[in-house]
Amino acid sequence: MGYNTSKRCDFMRLNISNKVEYKLIFLLALNYATIIVFPAFGPILGLYSDLETGLLLSTLFLFVFSAGIFLLPKFKTELNGKLWKVICLASIFMVLFFPAFGIMLKGMTMILAGLFTARALLIWSAEYLSNQLDLSYGKFFTSILFLSYATLYFFNVLSPDLPGSIAIFFPVAGFSLLLVLHVPNPKATRENMLPDTKVPSKYLFPIFVIYISAGITYAGIYPSIARFELYDRFYNVLPFLASLPFAYWTHKKRGVKALLWSGISLLGLSFLFHIYELRVWNYLIIQTLLQSGWAFMNTFVWIFASDIARINRNPYYFSSTIATFLMGTSIGSAFYILLCKVFPYPHISFLGLLPILGVLVFTQMIPDNLKDDIAVLESSQLEVLTQREKEIFLMLLDNMKNKDIAKSLNISPNTLKKHCGSIYRKLYVENKTGLIKVYGNMKNA
Repeated sequence: MGYNTSKRCDFMRLNISNKVEYKLIFLLALNYATIIVFPAFGPILGLYSDLETGLLLSTLFLFVFSAGIFLLPKFKTELNGKLWKVICLASIFMVLFFPAFGIMLKGMTMILAGLFTARALLIWSAEYLSNQLDLSYGKFFTSILFLSYATLYFFNVLSPDLPGSIAIFFPVAGFSLLLVLHVPNPKATRENMLPDTKVPSKYLFPIFVIYISAGITYAGIYPSIARFELYDRFYNVLPFLASLPFAYWTHKKRGVKALLWSGISLLGLSFLFHIYELRVWNYLIIQTLLQSGWAFMNTFVWIFASDIARINRNPYYFSSTIATFLMGTSIGSAFYILLCKVFPYPHISFLGLLPILGVLVFTQMIPDNLKDDIAVLESSQLEVLTQREKEIFLMLLDNMKNKDIAKSLNISPNTLKKHCGSIYRKLYVENKTGLIKVYGNMKNA
């Protein structure tokens, strides 16, 4: 039995209204924008803490968020219980009074915010895969990144002029919207969240190493260019936004791994320019290359996370990949902060380049084109079926009635019912309708 894969090879293909697509884009953009505007090195966080305290609080938030992604599903797959409502409400309350808190309560706020946003991403991942979108994933995730970083740019420009008593209401509004809109579908969450599945470490390790450089960037390079405050306020995120259409084109024409190589190249160049005495000319070059590099890298990570989640039919792979890049960022930031305690002036460009160069050894772990893996999976998944089940599977795809299938195979309706139940269970669908939706694009050669 063979399959025609001349069409786009995506076993999760299903026509779906734009309404669902736009809702998913908005929810993830809201979550990510809230994170990068406030608790993760955000401009609003900078209004209420000095540079060193802000770095420590951001590192704590990223660590809790990442740990939450890996650990929470193992304890409770239902993410809408009373305990979670209390945690979410408490985190919003703590964020609201964040400006008045001392360092200990600010740290507790970051812990609660990390758990809150981890829950939101886990719910989003389950709903994302359960909807089985039929779309351009490059356009989908670059749209999310554009909305998130456009929000960050807006607050970079606006926050220095915002009164401290007003600015905190923006992250409060973001967290409140996440709480209201992220009400999980218990059935979708329970059926799609598979905490016992082994995390794909061979894919995650290179991502973790790369994003150690991101942590070093936030903790080392950005503070060193803080004296260009006016330029940084209006220019910082613009190269990132301008690079996203090129990232989309690169993915469309060259595949996901081309995003990785483009990002590594741009980041490497940016760190090299940091060896010169810092002036306006090389600040602009550094910032342009740095932001462009992270635009390609972030696009790579989001699309790559989506691909391996869809290949393995497991949304936990998506959230764990996102958690890995944020964990790498927190580790890189913590490493640089600790290093500064021992060595007053560590060489930033060398430290930033080291993880980038090191990851080149491991890039072969990442396949050149995950679409090929999807095509293989489409056929290999059917190997779990017996020969009789494969025959019934093809008849079900032809939308034959059960009585006609039973008559054609000369088996009783009860025997057919048992075979169908086995097929649905093995292929992780609920019924015949679900089977046709998921596997309907597979044609018998």
